[in-house]
Amino acid sequence: MIKKGNLSRPGIILVPGVGPNAFFLECKERFEKMSDEELINAFNSEVGNQGWTSTRGNYLAALLQEFQDRGYDFSEIGNDEYLSLARKVKLVGKKIKVIEKGERNG
Repeated sequence: MIKKGNLSRPGIILVPGVGPNAFFLECKERFEKMSDEELINAFNSEVGNQGWTSTRGNYLAALLQEFQDRGYDFSEIGNDEYLSLARKVKLVGKKIKVIEKGERNG
């Protein structure tokens, strides 16, 4: 089951036990073909989106899996069970870093 994070941690999405269904696999295949920049843009497009569906959960689970598969250090925004969608990010080497207010992505 996919669970939305608790209210004390806004923007947190938990994705424990998400198994590979058809949509998850479709997203994962799409993410595998993306450049690093495109993958980070895919994540950033989810920041601030308050809607929640199981489809979105599978999309985010596939995104998390691709971060892991590429060997990204995403500890600043989550771990193997969740991603924070509170802030936009940038990729510096293999580390995903939060974009600070007033900072430009790049």
